[in-house]
Amino acid sequence: MNYIKINGDLDPIDFMNFLAKKLKSEFNCGIHVEDKKKLKFEVTFTNEISTELDKYEPSEDEEENEQEVDLADILKLKDSTIMIKLFESINGGYEAHFIKKQGEYMEYCKHFEEIKNIIKDYLNV
Repeated sequence: MNYIKINGDLDPIDFMNFLAKKLKSEFNCGIHVEDKKKLKFEVTFTNEISTELDKYEPSEDEEENEQEVDLADILKLKDSTIMIKLFESINGGYEAHFIKKQGEYMEYCKHFEEIKNIIKDYLNV
């Protein structure tokens, strides 16, 4: 789990709505909100490699091969799912916590950095 400390005044619902809309528009990812207060949601990023494999069309020689194997099945590629929770900090401000729910760790790190940059831009840091 990683988190980002957010100091100062912040409308938590506006912030989380902004973050969800920005992520959805910029990365075309899925957003699942399970918290009625909207202070927690899950973001699902489609695995880019499996998307490329889905577009792959085998040549005629490969089609004749009886042992054709689906590469996505071999690699067991999963979409990356990250849960984002916003907590009010004891010392003032907020903390945005990020939890990897599914997917590869490297994908999680990449998406965490992208989300962190969006939050920094929002806060004008």
